[in-house]
Amino acid sequence: MKTLIGRLNGAPLLSAWDEVPASMNATELVIGSADATMAGRLDWERKDPFGRMIVAQAARRGLTIATSDSQLIHGALTPVLVTR
Repeated sequence: MKTLIGRLNGAPLLSAWDEVPASMNATELVIGSADATMAGRLDWERKDPFGRMIVAQAARRGLTIATSDSQLIHGALTPVLVTR
């Protein structure tokens, strides 16, 4: 999204994206209907759908969130690794 709106030069990353998760031994986290339902039901002031989805997916799977976003830090339902 940030590449699309001109806030990030993401062309090099996007052109090689298929290799990036594999190089980090990461797996994709698919957004499921249960994730979307939980994100929509969060009792949280934040309107950003991406932040809500991150919190919902982490909560449903017991994952730690790595972020410097203060709203995510305070709204997370699971442990947070503060990256500041």
